This record gives sequence, C-alpha cells and structure tokens, in this order.
Amino acid sequence: MDQGTAEFLVFLALAVVLPVVAALHLARPIRMPLAAFAAIVGGSAALAAAVGELYGAGLKLALVRPQVNWSQLWLLGGIFGGIAGLGCGALRAVELVRHRGEVPDVDPGAAQERRKRCWAEWVAVGILGVAVMAAVWTGRGPHRQGLTDQRAAAVNAGNFHRIQIGMSAEEVNDLFGVPPGDYRRTPGFPMVGPGHIPWSEAARGGSLAIWYVPGYHAEVLYDRKDCVVGKYWCDEEAKQ
Repeated sequence: MDQGTAEFLVFLALAVVLPVVAALHLARPIRMPLAAFAAIVGGSAALAAAVGELYGAGLKLALVRPQVNWSQLWLLGGIFGGIAGLGCGALRAVELVRHRGEVPDVDPGAAQERRKRCWAEWVAVGILGVAVMAAVWTGRGPHRQGLTDQRAAAVNAGNFHRIQIGMSAEEVNDLFGVPPGDYRRTPGFPMVGPGHIPWSEAARGGSLAIWYVPGYHAEVLYDRKDCVVGKYWCDEEAKQ
C-alpha cells in the first residue's frame, strides 16, 4: 500500500465513520422515519465535510510540505459521509416504521440489549459503505482513466529519465509538456508528505513538484533557484 492510499484510508476512517456514528447518536431522539433519515444523511454529510476540512488543516500544520489538495477534502468528506449516511439512515427509518405503535418494552434489560444490537447494525452499515467506497477508489485500474490535458502524455518514463541534475524548472516543464499538477481525468488522492526524495542541504529553501498521470507520478525536487537536485518516478502498476 503506497502512502497516498494509506492517507486516503485514514481520511475515510476519521472523516466518514466517526461523523456517521455521531450523526446516528444525535438523531436518536427523532421518532419520525423520514425526519430521522434526513437528519442522519444530512448530519453525516455536514459533519464529514467539517472533519475533512479540519483533517486537511491539521495535516497542513503538521507536515513540512504536504501535497494534499486542500480545496477538495471537505467535498470528499461530505460526499462520502452522505453516501455512508444513506445506508444508516435507511436502516434507522425502517426500524422506526417497524416499531411504530408498539407498546414500550417493560423489561429495561431487553430494551437496552435491543438498542445495542441496533447500534451495531447501523455502524456496520456505515463501515461497509466506507469499505465499498475505499475498494472502488483504490482499486480503479489506471487503464480506465484518461487525461484532463493530452499534453500530459509527455509525462512518461522516457522523458523522466531525460531530466538531469541542474536543469531548470522551465526545462522540466517543457520536457513534460505541462506544469506540475494532477492530470488524471478521475482524480486520485494526492500524496501527503515531503515525497520520496531525500531533502538534502542542496534542497534547503527549495520545493517539490509532482505530476500525476494515470498509473504513474513523477516527483522533481528543486533548490531555491528552481534547479533540479533530485527526482523520483513511481509506477503504480508495478507495485501491484
């Protein structure tokens, strides 16, 4: 599992599972099926979006040079949280419909056991939804993806090996045909952290540039004068 995939799975656990569980707890006093369903779905989406934003801000503060697309973390959290909330909300609505009009259980022990069982079912549905999304997200074949800019086809192993130490950032961009960025038509989860290239003294004050294309990504480390001091090529298919 590469670093980007691991970060994405941690993101799902923190920004989706926990908000869904919290939304279930907050919506428990609601007895109307449709209202409970709407509250769980909306609450899951809103809480997941908020946690996603906090997750991104936390990584930005904790890491020296993170590569996360900060503008999309709240959106990813909201989408995944809403989808996971759909299953939990539907299960809660069905439960309320089934038990509507029933006489309250006089045995508090049995009622408590039933509530625990229901909670386990709701959480299981949420986690299952997250697992399915994670499997779909991480298991997509690169061959099914396209490029958002056809010029990014020049981001390949051949051109990567033509990059030499001391080349300027402009020369590297000309070689790859495009500036650094994510050129996958179905965006993936960007790598988080300082990258795979050791940050030597020569790189002090410099920057890391990354190009993402289906199945590959290239990292180029520049010094403060925007000259190449290191590079790294990642073949995702070769890792599988």
